[in-house]
Amino acid sequence: ITLLSGMLPAAVREGTRFADGSEGIGVECAGVVTACGPGVDDIAVGDRVAGMADGSLASHTVLNREELWRMAEHDSFAECAALPVAVTTVQYGLGQLARIRRGETVLVHGAAGGVGLAAIYYARLKGAHVIATAGSGLKRDFLRALGVPHVLDSRT
Repeated sequence: ITLLSGMLPAAVREGTRFADGSEGIGVECAGVVTACGPGVDDIAVGDRVAGMADGSLASHTVLNREELWRMAEHDSFAECAALPVAVTTVQYGLGQLARIRRGETVLVHGAAGGVGLAAIYYARLKGAHVIATAGSGLKRDFLRALGVPHVLDSRT
């Protein structure tokens, strides 16, 4: 939607899939592979996959191999289509920019949302300690139930 409304400036699109000015609806998707291009040997027709593609709110879309991953059997298409932006945001922010390492501490503000939950998972995967915030008691209880040891009120 941001792309269609013209709110994403050209400088932000530079070096991304949207650099050509394309503005199709949808970025995240999940579905079943119907064809593979030459050189793709680790994904096959019939595989359930999720990923990111411009204009993905369509019956069919084309993705580069590095833009998708295989879904687990128990995952639904709806669940997996909701993950790519959150996961890639975290991988870029904590992985590439912050280069988070084992033993470091990460403060995840608004931890009960999509990006926040992905950040908790990623930080744990890397062996980092997590301090999380959330705005309601219900959300803080949810984070504690996930095993986050340090949960604070984001409002205070």
